[in-house]
Amino acid sequence: MKITVLSRTKNKITFKLEGATHTFANSLKEALLSDSEVVGAGYHVDHPITNIPTFIVESKGEDVVKALNKAVTKLQRDFKTLEKEFSKSLS
Repeated sequence: MKITVLSRTKNKITFKLEGATHTFANSLKEALLSDSEVVGAGYHVDHPITNIPTFIVESKGEDVVKALNKAVTKLQRDFKTLEKEFSKSLS
């Protein structure tokens, strides 16, 4: 995936996430929204043919990059747990 930052301040960022599907974009959005420091997180796709999500994330005051890192770490943990449960269930 390619990330292109369109604008950034300490507590707000807008970026494009080229190569992400709606499935991944929704997962990232939900992980961001589960953080009590994040006041808003969402994305839109300008056109279905390009299918490039543009995210807007805003925090209460915490560095928004820290919030993004926490969300990615949460997703990694969730996917690792899912992988273990699949392995356990299928063996």
